[in-house]
Amino acid sequence: MKRHLIAALAAVVLPLGAALAQDDTPLETPAAAAVPAEPAPTASGLDPDDIALFFDSAIVTNLAENDIPGVVVTVVQNGELVFAKGYGHADAAQTRPVDPATTLFRPGSVSKLLTWTAVTQLVEQGRLDLDSDVNAYLDGTGIEIPEAFGGPVTLAHILAHTGGFEDGAVGFLFADDVDDLRPLGDVMLEHQPARVRPAGYAASYSNWATSLAGVIVANVSGRDFETYIEENILGPLGMTQSSFREPLPDTIAADMSEGMMREAGETLDQGFEYIANFGPAGALSASGTDMARFMLAHLNGGELDGARILSAQTAERMHSQLYTMHPGLPGMAHGFFEQEYNGQRVISHGGDTLWFHSNLVLVPEHDLGIYISTNGAEGAALRGDVFEAFMDTFYPGEPIELLTPEADTDLSEYVGLYRYNRHAYTTLEKITAASGDLTVSASADGALLVTSQSGTRRYVALGDDVFRSYDSEARIAFMRDESGAVTHYLPWNAPIFAAYRISPMESLNTQLLVVGPALLIFLNLVAGTLVHWRRVFAMNGMQKLARLNVFALGATQLIFIGGLAMVLSSAGTEIVFGWPPALSTLLAFPVIGAALTLSGAVLAFRLWSRGDGSVLARLRYSTVILFSAGYLAVLNYWNLLGWKF
Repeated sequence: MKRHLIAALAAVVLPLGAALAQDDTPLETPAAAAVPAEPAPTASGLDPDDIALFFDSAIVTNLAENDIPGVVVTVVQNGELVFAKGYGHADAAQTRPVDPATTLFRPGSVSKLLTWTAVTQLVEQGRLDLDSDVNAYLDGTGIEIPEAFGGPVTLAHILAHTGGFEDGAVGFLFADDVDDLRPLGDVMLEHQPARVRPAGYAASYSNWATSLAGVIVANVSGRDFETYIEENILGPLGMTQSSFREPLPDTIAADMSEGMMREAGETLDQGFEYIANFGPAGALSASGTDMARFMLAHLNGGELDGARILSAQTAERMHSQLYTMHPGLPGMAHGFFEQEYNGQRVISHGGDTLWFHSNLVLVPEHDLGIYISTNGAEGAALRGDVFEAFMDTFYPGEPIELLTPEADTDLSEYVGLYRYNRHAYTTLEKITAASGDLTVSASADGALLVTSQSGTRRYVALGDDVFRSYDSEARIAFMRDESGAVTHYLPWNAPIFAAYRISPMESLNTQLLVVGPALLIFLNLVAGTLVHWRRVFAMNGMQKLARLNVFALGATQLIFIGGLAMVLSSAGTEIVFGWPPALSTLLAFPVIGAALTLSGAVLAFRLWSRGDGSVLARLRYSTVILFSAGYLAVLNYWNLLGWKF
């Protein structure tokens, strides 16, 4: 199946976790499956039979409806594994049923929780300090974080995803082959992102920064990252069916589930995904019950079966809030995401590779942990939908009070256009941000309306820049700068990014008002020149030169747009391994177009100064040059003018 660039990168560039993929609350709550009738938690926890009934119904329904090959689920509570089950198959041939104890899935960015646990261990030992400049721990690695915005980047910033780095993935986050794997830090050094905002301000999820934390763990401990994790987390917890190593150790390689995708009505194995170049951010392979042991240790104050990976005080600190962009919303714990469901505080982490989609959620108040992972590209929504249905079933919360807005509420300072900040800024990968802008407007009755690709939602003001959905618990908020101006929109249950305010000229819709007519003008010009070529060559010298200049200009721009659309639409998910080679050639055309636009401006000046040709002809010619300049400005905005890889 071939995909457009933005769709192909969604699993690795866009926010992780089903709950985080939404701007805020859904337009309507998806019905994951039939559930038991009003089961209730007891003092000793949930009834395992009720849990089994729920998941058997919810997961089987999703497998059938969404063509998901396999799912693994584990649930822990009160210090015990209370449910573990595999559904479906671990291979496209459907010869290996998913076994929660042995089958390995790729939890993607859930891997980060082990990296953060390792960092926290070294903090507990006094070998790392969360508030020190990370450069103090990078001696000998070749990596150095440059000073910017008047301050350094610290481990606390990285834990909260507020390091201020731009994002990226193409050509380096995933490796295409085992031969492309290199020592941790080498590829990171080659693809070090720019700092684009002050550290500690406006979170933006960063795989690169988390991998940097892994480099620090290795550098400070004197052990390679994989060995450190084995000796200090996997080994002590008895996680024998887990590894960050790629390729997998021979002892567990045969237990690895295939990552699968439906194509032309057939389920196909997509091959093992190599992530070791950024391993601390997502290279873990693990069984469901191993992930249950990790959850048990965290819920039990850092200890499991007599083995302690964190002190009780340190584990409690790790689960506490480290940072929030607004006190009215959940924030970041020390590596975990804070979220709220039915009034319950949960700490979690989602994870996505191209083919696996996972979620690990802890509900500390109920000593509860849930891990869900799927092995098919179509399973992205399942882990979020099923967890929400689980909470609605077992911990439904209080009824939601319907809110009515006040018609005289002044919402003008919030109204505007916003764009999520997790994207590239200095490279052509910025084009992944070319869709998904938010429009915030005010209704006549005093409600705030947030419009995105998923529809329009209504919110009612609560005060202090916080708004609540009129019919659900979902809240949004806004950040202000030092002058008091509203600068960022903050979504519900997604503390890993914010949406910054953009001007109308930065809006893709506005830019299309320039690009669309420009392409029509170029098309008309090229076609007209080809049809009436004799008339063109009959013109006098200056007019002929000008007409041939804009003919070449129009042809150049059309070739670029057509070629770009063709290259990106045919690239499919392979785009994550690197930009198509043809793109380098294509990027020459905007540069040529810029030179032709400049020469065209000179020719236009000479035509007007000499009065050469009719006024209408000169106006037409000047219009072409103006639209070409605007078109090139749009390309430059998206880093498509020049070779900005």
